[in-house]
Amino acid sequence: MKNISFKVNDFQYTINNKLTLIQACLKNKVDIPRFCFHEKLSIAGNCRMCLVEDLKQVKPLASCAINVSNSMSIYTNTLKVKKARESVLEFLLANHPLDCPICDQGGECDLQDQSIVFGSDRGRFYEFKRAVEDKDCGPLIKTIMNRCIHCTRCVRFSNEVAGVNILGITGRGSKMEIGFYIENLMRSELSGNVIDLCPVGALTSKPFAFTSRPWELKSYNSIDILDSLHSNIRVDVRGTKIMRILPRVNYDLNEDWITDKVRFSYDSFRRQRLYDPMIKVGGIFFKIGWKKALLFLKKLFFSLIVSSNRSSFIPLRGYMGDYLDLETVYIFKRFLLLNGSNFFLPNMQNSLSNDLTSFYSFNTSLNKLNESDFCMLLDVNLRVELPVINSKVKQLVSKKMLPVFVIGFYSNFNYFVKHVSSSSKTLLQVLEGSHWLSTKVSKKFSTKPVFFIGDSSSLLKNHFFMPLFHFTNIFCNSWNGLNIVSNDSSYFTLREFNLSSIHAQNSNFLNFSINFILNFDKVALIKSSAFQIYQGHHGDVNAVNSNLILPSTSFIEKNTFYSNTLAVVQKTKKVLFNPGNSRDDWKILNALIDNFGFSYFKVKNSFDLISFLSESTPFILYKRSLALNFFGFYEQSFYHFFAYFSVNNNYYISDSITRNSKIMSLCFSKFKTKDYNFF
Repeated sequence: MKNISFKVNDFQYTINNKLTLIQACLKNKVDIPRFCFHEKLSIAGNCRMCLVEDLKQVKPLASCAINVSNSMSIYTNTLKVKKARESVLEFLLANHPLDCPICDQGGECDLQDQSIVFGSDRGRFYEFKRAVEDKDCGPLIKTIMNRCIHCTRCVRFSNEVAGVNILGITGRGSKMEIGFYIENLMRSELSGNVIDLCPVGALTSKPFAFTSRPWELKSYNSIDILDSLHSNIRVDVRGTKIMRILPRVNYDLNEDWITDKVRFSYDSFRRQRLYDPMIKVGGIFFKIGWKKALLFLKKLFFSLIVSSNRSSFIPLRGYMGDYLDLETVYIFKRFLLLNGSNFFLPNMQNSLSNDLTSFYSFNTSLNKLNESDFCMLLDVNLRVELPVINSKVKQLVSKKMLPVFVIGFYSNFNYFVKHVSSSSKTLLQVLEGSHWLSTKVSKKFSTKPVFFIGDSSSLLKNHFFMPLFHFTNIFCNSWNGLNIVSNDSSYFTLREFNLSSIHAQNSNFLNFSINFILNFDKVALIKSSAFQIYQGHHGDVNAVNSNLILPSTSFIEKNTFYSNTLAVVQKTKKVLFNPGNSRDDWKILNALIDNFGFSYFKVKNSFDLISFLSESTPFILYKRSLALNFFGFYEQSFYHFFAYFSVNNNYYISDSITRNSKIMSLCFSKFKTKDYNFF
């Protein structure tokens, strides 16, 4: 690649010669209208709206389909270009219905905006407009195909990004239309992104239909904590109600895409919420105030200390679930330690080591994945765990022919993979050099391999990493190809605070008088004789089985910090007011610390808490270490695995937020088929 100089409207610019004309113009802030062009999709050149003039050429050029050449001189605002754009718009509007007042795209429609700027003041087409039958895409996407202008963005997205090759073009001329070749549904975990891609009102959000106008909404920037990637999102609110959730562009994390779970599960923030502290008496919950709840807990804790004849230890066990922010984890660990309990039970089963960040994080960034030349999936369903990362791997398979091999559970991949085996003994043979796959992964042939390993894999318990480091280039120079994949949002945070199942490996043999459940909802706990305290935001199974409920706020209702699996710390924005008498998680725990007589350890305000976090969480201040050269010889202690998909076999209703969403329940019932093992 080399830089060349070219002129746009008699202004000279220097640009990369691999870019197209429209990319070069946009990079230099020269706006060119377009419908079919999108930076993350292949070039189609359908709409012809991006025409520019080159004085050396007779006809206008489609700027999206022609690369920049040295000494090229183009014009974007000549009379010839304006007339060409006006004619293109006239043809696009010839069959377009005049239903802008009732169109959900009104106010943010590209066709509407460009018709005002570049279109004519009248049309010359007086014949009958054609009509196209609407398609049934499922419960998420509403179609009005009369409005379609055939830009094929949806077709290219489904084929290139989502990996669902069911959309296409049929017919020619006036009978041309976009749809399914056979009657089908849009079965994809990223299907909602076609709504953002559609430049007109042909594809709109079915839950958002006829509910609000864009100019009535107030937007807030936040993050998606329904998976461990924490994609950037924009929350649109009208009054005290969330109307929709859209993606924010971040090329280091989610690019332009978000999952359907976070896009359409916003209705759950108004369903089955916990509003007041409640105590169970005779199997029935009664509302109590915060003062009574804290006083009751104080008496309960002190009575247990007296009855156990101990001055400091309280038989308390803490269950930590998903959606935990940095402040909450820090305060909860302090709360348990101050009460003499060191039994932590996070929502994870296997562990390797918490000494190095690389052992429990996703180490290869989205930009670095482009450099990989080998990929192996070990005991992980990447399509369910991290759909955005899975779409990136799919694009690398299509464009760079990236070889992908699977050892473990075989699921419904949306790109070509080679399923090698379901036993870890095969992996041992590969790393010892006695398998046909050894030549492809060895240091001589693969310079930058990537390995995706599930967080529930039994490999994390075995001596798997030592031969992996010796046999492959997974760690070399500035390359780190080891990626621990988890669907739990707080997986990395719990590990960073050294909270893992290791602390509680013998806790099942002890008698605990109190179980403190903190947002632990993915698995229903077995009923026990212990007094159960539940702190969370939704009335899920564990809340029903508890004895005392402390209502807390969700991530959409507080300003707090989260760390994703890439060790990137981001902040959520408070979008809604606290429902009822609910409080932030860390404020509840902080009040408990003060209530139990540990006022010296109480955090005064959020600023003090952030300073404590900076001291206790090194990933905020320091970069992770890549020095992993201390491994010696290893033992051959490999075992059979791959029986862990019982928790994540349901994509749409997998946690307390999505289980209380009417839209997600509808998706599960519509998309559940016998031959579609992704769901």
